[in-house]
Amino acid sequence: MRNVGLITIDVTNTILKVKNGVGGTYKEIARRCQAEGMQLTTIGEVSASTIDAHFMKAFKHSWKAFPNFGYGHMTSKSWWHDVTCQTLETISEKNITELPGVLYNHFSTGSAYDVLPGALHALNTLRGQAPLGIITNNDCRIHSVLRELLLREYFAFVLTSYECGYAKPHPEIFQHAGSKAGVAVQDILHIGDSFANDYIAARNCGMRSILLSEVAVDGCKENHRLKSLLDINPETIEQLLANA
Repeated sequence: MRNVGLITIDVTNTILKVKNGVGGTYKEIARRCQAEGMQLTTIGEVSASTIDAHFMKAFKHSWKAFPNFGYGHMTSKSWWHDVTCQTLETISEKNITELPGVLYNHFSTGSAYDVLPGALHALNTLRGQAPLGIITNNDCRIHSVLRELLLREYFAFVLTSYECGYAKPHPEIFQHAGSKAGVAVQDILHIGDSFANDYIAARNCGMRSILLSEVAVDGCKENHRLKSLLDINPETIEQLLANA
């Protein structure tokens, strides 16, 4: 692949997604815990979509107060404990002592995630073109997740926002990836599903980027967009780079 020394890839909703969604996972883990004797109150009666909505509200509130999973202020585990407690409290679940820890541990495992369709095809294609790295707004648990899903071997490095100290769209995390690989930013191609955090942020640092989106997005050129990981092949990447 001409003039590309490194390809970096996002993780969440790019190559992995939460299995059954956050709300569905909360309900499934609660069901298992109840079967093992944990006393729970309302979570079984609340829909997964309602839990999703409350989770997103708690996540955004915590991110605004303590960005990047609490980096510099608390451990990421404490940050997630607060998010989970806020979510459970808003659905009137009384057990906020045991369940948050169980959920945190579950999301540390590969069983909490699905590999998205086309991901393995894309990774096998891309690693034949240039070394691969990950740039992700995530905490350290993603390392064990990728190992369990047998994906870690595809990547020369995995750079998380919590370990870096900067979260996308901050330019520092992209620049750090280039330094880590010894590749100039203009020779890096970044692929991700977020217009702001992946496509624009990478370009603002001097990288080239591809947005994964099934639909057109204002501000993203059509020849910079792929609908699916299944569309990735050497020919399409060359075409995208030619128009970058």
